[in-house]
Amino acid sequence: MESADIKEENGEITIRLHGNVSYKTGLDLKNTITAYADKGNAKIYLDLSESTFLDSSGIGLLLNSQKYVEKQKGTLTIQNLNEKLYSLIKMANLDKKLNIE
Repeated sequence: MESADIKEENGEITIRLHGNVSYKTGLDLKNTITAYADKGNAKIYLDLSESTFLDSSGIGLLLNSQKYVEKQKGTLTIQNLNEKLYSLIKMANLDKKLNIE
């Protein structure tokens, strides 16, 4: 991850990512999400309000992370997508597969 603010409250985690969701940043972000899911945090929110770029590996990361969190009996919700990123996800027909708020 380029950088992120992480807020933990009552078993809910909010990760506000500063920067892009891409191959370069993906492994750190995935490791962070899976570590919190492994600790039993049932609700994880990924705030992308400060992200402006999403590549194909970033989309894969979101899908795979969501599947992993669900296997751990939790939820991963993506929040605050800007119009450009939402359009990209919608064009890939993934807006129905990802939990987007």
